Amino acid sequence: MTNIEQPLLGMFTMDPFFSFVKPRCSPHLHWLEGRTGQFYEEIRHLFPSESSFRNLARQEHGLYLALHYPDGVPDRLADIGDWIITWFALDDLCTNGSAIDDESVYPAMRQVVEGHATGTPFDIVTPIAMTIKSKMPPAQWDRFVYLMNYMISGFAAEDEIRTGRARRDIPTYRKARSGSSGMHWSYLLCEYALDIDASPYASLELEEAVEAAVWNSIYLNDIISYRKEVLLGRDPCNYVDLYMREAGADLQEAVTHVHGLALQAERRILELQAAADPIARTAISAVVDQMAGTVAWQFVSPRYIGEGRWSGMAEGTWRLYADRTTVTS
Repeated sequence: MTNIEQPLLGMFTMDPFFSFVKPRCSPHLHWLEGRTGQFYEEIRHLFPSESSFRNLARQEHGLYLALHYPDGVPDRLADIGDWIITWFALDDLCTNGSAIDDESVYPAMRQVVEGHATGTPFDIVTPIAMTIKSKMPPAQWDRFVYLMNYMISGFAAEDEIRTGRARRDIPTYRKARSGSSGMHWSYLLCEYALDIDASPYASLELEEAVEAAVWNSIYLNDIISYRKEVLLGRDPCNYVDLYMREAGADLQEAVTHVHGLALQAERRILELQAAADPIARTAISAVVDQMAGTVAWQFVSPRYIGEGRWSGMAEGTWRLYADRTTVTS
């Protein structure tokens, strides 16, 4: 069935996603693609079917690394790739198999993140964690573990929303989504990729800059993933969908509102970058690169856009079909 024959599930228009930043790409892209291809084979056994494995392996994680950490040191990018691909895989497996109401899942995740084997499928994370720990200063590692646990708490909080045990509203969502997005630790890995430690600035301008970048990424992802997660997945944890419900807005109004919030976050992080101490500014600059790279990758990868090849456009008319999102002028 072609996209012309597919039922149109939604449509809206979008301005450019960013006002001032543009994505950059690592010169090590080709090597990263080969390296991530090797790692896919190491986690193949986690997947219940060949089709579920192929769904992960076609998501362009080599390009993810190249766009997210364009100035990263190659061996550290390899560590980050192993870590992030594993968590993408676990996210897919938990979503498809559902970790909701399985009280053993999240405690097991916490133990493995800290390097304690538990006899679960998550044990594959442990050696990767130990490699990263061996290269991180203690203060940076402590920040990393804290933020990983913050993500796992966010997973559990979103489960409460999905099961109806917690309110389905924007304040409850914001509290859960800040953690569940996994963006805080992902942005901390900007420091790891560059082999720097900005821990002394973690509670100063760097903290506010990362928070702005996290919410920029969440807002824009909730627009890009609306077709996949809300229209097809019926997932209640999406800002666009919640704003439509609470404000009585249509899809166009909600997308425009959420995009406006993302632009506010973009402007704020650039203000903080300009005023920061030189070491913090280096870390914030890497965060800005990742912020732009996150969006670029989400357009290129089929994880959110779906089947077919992206047109190369991010602004214009978005048409949401069952199998893909298209963007045209």
